[in-house]
Amino acid sequence: MMALYQSIQKVHKGATLKVLVVDASKKWFRTIEQFSEIEYFSPGELDGWKSTLYLKIKYGIFSSSQAFIASLKPVFIRFLVQRFQSNIIYSSASNYFFLKPESLLDELDGNNHVVMVPNFFTLNPEEGLEEFINNFLRGYYNSSLIAFSKDSVEILDWWALACRHACENNNLKGYYYDQAYLNFLPVVFDNVKVIHDKGILIGYWNKNHCVRFRGSEIKINDEFPVTAIHFDPKTIAEIASGNDKHLEPLLKLYYKSYRR
Repeated sequence: MMALYQSIQKVHKGATLKVLVVDASKKWFRTIEQFSEIEYFSPGELDGWKSTLYLKIKYGIFSSSQAFIASLKPVFIRFLVQRFQSNIIYSSASNYFFLKPESLLDELDGNNHVVMVPNFFTLNPEEGLEEFINNFLRGYYNSSLIAFSKDSVEILDWWALACRHACENNNLKGYYYDQAYLNFLPVVFDNVKVIHDKGILIGYWNKNHCVRFRGSEIKINDEFPVTAIHFDPKTIAEIASGNDKHLEPLLKLYYKSYRR
């Protein structure tokens, strides 16, 4: 989380970070309390605590913590939108920003209520079958980076309702935690924007469709600069092993920030 915070401070001065803390040590709280730009909340502080308790019982005790955290995402975003009456960019703690996410911010300045980022899995089964199949198993849009305006409450309410129903990885039923539900947003709701900046969020999953080029700077498809990378263990392993070697300089920057 601190790496995410440091990256945001570099690319977007004045931005504040609102963190939902599900489980953390006292040492962690002492660490973040020294940063005025970080404000943290617990699940019990969110509006409709009874609904939050229901999610805890359903997913936090009898299921994986990943399901509980994922189910809280629309609830937390709605809480922030209502409380601060402002636009919100949600980011996973695994994301690290190298540039200000202009494409997200610009689209929120218009009439859009939601701005979504595709996963950019390949659409060519001959190029990478597993990645192609993920369009159906994981959903076409990525829930680790998504933007909402203050007028998005209706959409967030529906997303939260869907997550209360089921927040699990179940290929047979077509569920993938909170993420697969995003497929419906541009179809069912108005004022939903999908951006096509292929450098907005890079990860192990879009290596075929978002080809990395390394010259004087690193670009995607020799056109888009890298805005953010989702540094989960698999993405880090792909880069460190040389399977995604063009991103090695950016991994080094991430490690440098992470170790501070």
